[in-house]
Amino acid sequence: AGGEVGAAKIAQSDPALKENVKVADTRTALDDISAVDLKKFNFKPEAQMALGDSGKEHTGMMADQVPGSIAEGTSEISIYDTVGNLVGAIQELRKELEMIKSQFGRGTV
Repeated sequence: AGGEVGAAKIAQSDPALKENVKVADTRTALDDISAVDLKKFNFKPEAQMALGDSGKEHTGMMADQVPGSIAEGTSEISIYDTVGNLVGAIQELRKELEMIKSQFGRGTV
C-alpha cells in the first residue's frame, strides 16, 4: 500500500489503480534527467524537525530547478516521476550503448 516514510512517498504501483496508461518516451526521460543539476545540501533545522531528518548531508535536486515532468510545483519533487524518469533514462542509455557496440562489432550488452 502507498503511504509516507518521513517526507518520501512510498510509490503505489498497482495497475488496477491506474488509467490512461501509455508507453513513455525514454528519450524524453533521458533529456529530463540530464537537465537536472544535482546538489549537496542539508535541511535547515526547522525542516529537519518537520521531516524527521537527521541533519546529514543529502544529494538531490531543487524542486524549482527541475523539469515539469519531475516537479510538483516549486517546492516538491514527485518520487513517482523521478523514479520513472530514471528508469527511462537508463533504458535509453542502454539502447544507445547497444547501438554503439553493434557499430563496432561487439554484439549486445
